[in-house]
Amino acid sequence: MYRLDVIQPSKYLPHALTYIRDDLKLSISRDSKRLTWGISVPNDPNQTIYVWFDALINYLSVTGFPQQTSELWPPEIQFIGKDILKFHAIYWPCFLLAADLPLPKKLFVHGHWLVNGLKMSKSRGNVIEPIKASQILSVDGLRYFLLKQGVPHEDTNFTQLKAVQVVNADLVNNLGNLLSRTTVAKINPKQKYPDAFDLNSLDPELRIVCDHLTKNLKTLPDMIRRRNLRTRSIKMLVLDEADEMLTKGFKEQLYDIYRYLPPGAQVVLLSATLPHDVLEMTAKFMTDPVRVLVKRDELTLEGIKQFFVAVEREEWKFDTLCDLYDTLTITQAVIFCNTRRKVDWLADKLREANFTVCSLHSDMEQKERDEIMKQFRAGESRVLISTDVWARGLDVPQVSLVINYDLPNNRELYIHRIGRSGRYGRKGVAINFVKSDDIRILRDIEQYYSTQIDEMPMNVSELI
Repeated sequence: MYRLDVIQPSKYLPHALTYIRDDLKLSISRDSKRLTWGISVPNDPNQTIYVWFDALINYLSVTGFPQQTSELWPPEIQFIGKDILKFHAIYWPCFLLAADLPLPKKLFVHGHWLVNGLKMSKSRGNVIEPIKASQILSVDGLRYFLLKQGVPHEDTNFTQLKAVQVVNADLVNNLGNLLSRTTVAKINPKQKYPDAFDLNSLDPELRIVCDHLTKNLKTLPDMIRRRNLRTRSIKMLVLDEADEMLTKGFKEQLYDIYRYLPPGAQVVLLSATLPHDVLEMTAKFMTDPVRVLVKRDELTLEGIKQFFVAVEREEWKFDTLCDLYDTLTITQAVIFCNTRRKVDWLADKLREANFTVCSLHSDMEQKERDEIMKQFRAGESRVLISTDVWARGLDVPQVSLVINYDLPNNRELYIHRIGRSGRYGRKGVAINFVKSDDIRILRDIEQYYSTQIDEMPMNVSELI
């Protein structure tokens, strides 16, 4: 029985299988004329022990082999760099099997840290000294950068400028500001803080009600009518992404909820885009509202550079995306498609080409979507392919690139999509794949939002 999970991440398994097909002969020695500096084979001075046989045996000798057996062998997992996969996935098992010894249970392969795009090495003189780096970034800052940026399935680039920017943005600005805002005396007058937040410390009845509220908006009116949810103490009703809710079949439910609110309750509607017909519809829910509206030409978020790539045919988009893949993985990227079928197709095609991606759409169970989002937020995958289910309300701060594989079906969705990059004041880039018959749609978006979408430059990676 074959086990395909022995080599992780799974993208490295095809490489190992290729080595098996290419490398059918293996010897533990070499002609000493070819290899003069190695250890001579006992009783045969014309042969020198193959250097990898000598090196790999150290894994055994450090455990006491051959004088004694040890519980340390075989290991549960061996960590190796990707450039020595061949020796550990092919040669090493051959040596062990020939000696009738058990194999390591798993190989975990990792990529390399690059420095300014080049592999770190002593010969290049570009090795980063941790102590010096920690003096600039702080010990915790350096640890945070390495853990956030480094992923096993890809090489990761280290530049001092990028490291400083990440530490400043994430630790100093975001977390520092959050800590400052949530610890002021006005919010916490006693200045007392629990050791850790425990969900079980919440009122059990409150948890049950909140679970019901978040599962299905359509059950709310019925809960109110049955008096399972009392509304007399409600001070404010907030509708986020209001245009989406009012146009996706929730209008009647929202009106039913509104009718049960106490007379003094305040209603707040929020959305980055409010089409005119939706804006008029809000009169049914609100009395003499104060409108805070942003002009259309101010909606395209500042700091997000917008480009297009002209592709004559639909089938050329995939090759264009593959050419861009190295750029996608600089930080994290989201690729938008218009249909669930296209999302699945594109994800499968990229995986077949040995690219690591995850995908998300509304046909998936909520539990599966939550798990995918958890992995994407943690940086386990650098590229997410999604329908417009991800275009609103979901924030991953490290996303700096959005690609519209398909142009959206309406102008409002365009703003929500590109707004997934450049969060929290960061810079972002949006790239649109445009066929000949899409030019009119692109120009309409430009005109509507009074913005400019230029052809993508060659140095786009420098803008991310």
